[in-house]
Amino acid sequence: MQTNKSVFKHRSEFEDLSEIQCEKWLSSLGLKIKKLSPPGPDYEITEESIGVECSIMDVYKNANVLADLRKNLCNKKGTEQYVKITVDESSSVIAKKIKEFKRDDETAVLIVEYDLSAVRKKHLSKLNKEIEHFQRFEKCLLVLDYRYFMFHSNILAAEWNDILQQYGESYKSLLGVILVTLKTAKDDVTVDSPVLQFIQNPQTPFQIPKQLESIKLTDKRYHIIPISIEVCGPAQGVKFELSREYLKKFGLDAETIRVHTIENETGGQIHIENV
Repeated sequence: MQTNKSVFKHRSEFEDLSEIQCEKWLSSLGLKIKKLSPPGPDYEITEESIGVECSIMDVYKNANVLADLRKNLCNKKGTEQYVKITVDESSSVIAKKIKEFKRDDETAVLIVEYDLSAVRKKHLSKLNKEIEHFQRFEKCLLVLDYRYFMFHSNILAAEWNDILQQYGESYKSLLGVILVTLKTAKDDVTVDSPVLQFIQNPQTPFQIPKQLESIKLTDKRYHIIPISIEVCGPAQGVKFELSREYLKKFGLDAETIRVHTIENETGGQIHIENV
């Protein structure tokens, strides 16, 4: 189990790292690329004049369904709530309460798990936004870095394959999407090599470079669940034990958990113990 905030103090730090690493990933595939100046995509694959945009995917933090839970968090002192952001039968995003426990102190804790079904709208919004950068390119490629908001390659591949099957006709210039993920929840994003997987747009009329077709998922053993934790406690600080035993009572496995953010609503410092 690892927290992103233990590595990056600000989202911009991760964005800078991701952009630098994106160039290395493309080069490692044997693609000849050059850096482009804004406006427009980040890179060009020069041999085939393909525009490449690199972007990070982060937590679906501002979901409207969480507004009431966050608003009332400080009124739920002495409780621990475990909520899953998912969709109902009508595909509406909902916050489903899974478990709730009493605490021995006055601290209120909200643990949020993000189901991939709840971020479909975010994915479509990202696709619409990034595709605008490719206006002067006939062919384009999107690289999405999920190491800041982790889902495993298998889950993401199924999601993006479904998206491109349904909506790829509207983005024929898009060859597909390269997904960047971690192999395990313990991987260090600054050191460990990520998993790269190319998902082809079945609606594009253009030939796919062989270097992209060579990216295949080789390890299917791991499953990663992203969660965020919000705390309302004393302004002078909260002692918060994020241990294996603590996660286990919510039915969460520390081996598959990646904590995206840990925040104190009252602004005090959170002291993490036994992570």
